[in-house]
Amino acid sequence: MKQKQIAVIGAGPGGLAAAVEIASKHPDDKVILIEEQNHVGGLAQAWLSKIPITNGKYQGQTLYVRKELTHAVANMNKGGRIYEHLTSLGVDMDSIPFAAARKFAQLISLDNYQQEDKPLKILNNWREMQQYLMAMALSPKEGKRMKKYFRFIDSLIEERYPQPNSTKANLEEKLLPFLDESFLKPLAFLGKGAALLYTKPNFIFNCFKTYDQLLDGFFKGFTREEDIKATLNMLFGYWGLPSQKASGLFASLVHIDYWEGGGPLAPETTSFQTLSEKIAEALTNNYHGEVLTRTKAVKVRVKDGTVFGVKVKPKGKEAYDLEADCVIFAGDPQRTTLSLLEGHLPKSYVEKIKSYEMSISLTGSYILTDLPLHQMKDQLDYAANVLVSSYAALKQDNGDNTPENFVYYVAVPTLREKAGLIQDRNGNHIKDLHLVNIVESGGSYDRWKDLRQENRQRYKQQKDAVMNEMIKTTERLLIPGLSEHIINSDCYTPTTFDRFGNPQFGAVYSFAQTPKQIIDRPSVFIPEVKGAFLGGAPVLASGIGGAIEAAKMVARAADNYLNRINEKS
Repeated sequence: MKQKQIAVIGAGPGGLAAAVEIASKHPDDKVILIEEQNHVGGLAQAWLSKIPITNGKYQGQTLYVRKELTHAVANMNKGGRIYEHLTSLGVDMDSIPFAAARKFAQLISLDNYQQEDKPLKILNNWREMQQYLMAMALSPKEGKRMKKYFRFIDSLIEERYPQPNSTKANLEEKLLPFLDESFLKPLAFLGKGAALLYTKPNFIFNCFKTYDQLLDGFFKGFTREEDIKATLNMLFGYWGLPSQKASGLFASLVHIDYWEGGGPLAPETTSFQTLSEKIAEALTNNYHGEVLTRTKAVKVRVKDGTVFGVKVKPKGKEAYDLEADCVIFAGDPQRTTLSLLEGHLPKSYVEKIKSYEMSISLTGSYILTDLPLHQMKDQLDYAANVLVSSYAALKQDNGDNTPENFVYYVAVPTLREKAGLIQDRNGNHIKDLHLVNIVESGGSYDRWKDLRQENRQRYKQQKDAVMNEMIKTTERLLIPGLSEHIINSDCYTPTTFDRFGNPQFGAVYSFAQTPKQIIDRPSVFIPEVKGAFLGGAPVLASGIGGAIEAAKMVARAADNYLNRINEKS
């Protein structure tokens, strides 16, 4: 039997996971991962910055700072769902020990900064979180309604992952993929809806609600209604939309992932980049796959409605053709899938993909400081320190907002003392410097893009202005004296995400997680092109965890397709 070749386009978390997943199912075939960037990781990548120090204790030295675009993931700890799955695929997870931030998140509002009110919090553990929320119910009637919310969350936990080998688990594992593969989308949609009424009734009955509507159903009229909603809304950046637009189910599931997954986790001794590299290493070492970085896919070859190859162009070299019996598209579909399959897709599919609303883009700053922040560990060691002008700002959807009137988060990853994010030229970990990552809503992508193209000097000036505003707000609300103790600083904008990860409009989570777009997501099956499959965030969002879950779906579909080819041959 002739060896098959599978091409995966895009080496972000979704592409990496899909490549190693399909390679595990077809160890005798060849999987080739194609990535335009210098290294793997996509929007979850990290990069080393070489920084000459001109003042302070390390004056005259050059330090190496690892800057992350990811700062927290759930279920990566030993025993966690993602850890166990990646380990089963041969990824050396034990070499990347993950540790939880001491605390999950705190919200500090400009409204109550001058008062004695303590910040609102989200705790790591669901049972602890229940006690914290219960204290906000100030009457027996409110207590009963709060418990109703707890039962709802518990039911979502049970429905999301049915017991292995149960009737519900088997139905979802076998029937739902069969419907996707065997029926036209309207019939498949109806069949899946009927099946999910049995396996996931709470999902079905709440699927059209925004997070704002869902919370209103439980907490409208509570004495501390705004505090409760602000608490549960503070992580809107994790699902990419304010509560008025975000899917209520999706927002709830993001919380559940962290509450049930051991808290927000980060690599204890390395960076998130190590995870991407270890998955790529598993592909090449365990399954004899190939990773082509600095290589762009410029065309997918299709004949008689079936893919048969990919034209690729390495940077600085001539383009050439790769044979491919199957192609998995794991990049941004608006940017990559449509262009690579141009002329072979139904017009309705093209229009549908083009019409999707994208998630938020971000602007952020990396601040290297010699402040002894380890002495403030109790105040700062949260995965997300959320700073906001008012609770109402949590519901704003204005891309032109700035830190003075919008929500963003501050993370200090170096508070995990073993983390080697700052090193000297010999690779020794620097313990008395800290990296402060400050992130806000990105502002207008088009404005940043136009500014960068038209006038690089003005672009830099605007970045510096926004960064100074972030620093000023962080100094006022969270880290006193920060501006006087900055050794180095750097700002990234939506166009930075655009250049490094290639998402449409610099969107950090691909398609926006609105109720409509959650329900009407594109299938892994690309219509009218046999052997072409869609993976990554468009199929199942939620950051790295969602990309890895989506990889299972696309690998299963590609596996069935390849098996049918083998049977015919």
